[in-house]
Amino acid sequence: MLASALAIEVGFESISHMAEDRTVYGRERGAGIYGAGPYILAQALVEVMYVTVQAVLYTVIAYFMMQAPVDAESFFYVLALVWLCAVVTFLMSQVLLGGG
Repeated sequence: MLASALAIEVGFESISHMAEDRTVYGRERGAGIYGAGPYILAQALVEVMYVTVQAVLYTVIAYFMMQAPVDAESFFYVLALVWLCAVVTFLMSQVLLGGG
C-alpha cells in the first residue's frame, strides 16, 4: 500500500512530463541532433535520480508515521521496496508512451 501510493503518483507525474517533452524530442530528432537511444537513456538516468530523491523523502515520512520498527534493516527494506515500485512505474510509463 505504501509503495503503490508513491508509484501511482510517480506514474502520473512522469506521463504528464513525458507528454510535454514529446514535441521537443520530435523537433530535435527531425533536425538530426540525436537519435532515440541516447534520448531515452538520458531521460531514464535523470528521472531515476529524481525518483530516488522522491522515494527517500516519502519513505522517511511514511515509515515513521506508520510506527514501524526503528532499525536500519527494516527501514532500508521498505526504502528498497518503495524505490523499486517507483522506478518500475516510471519505466513502464515510459514504455507505454513510446520512450518520449
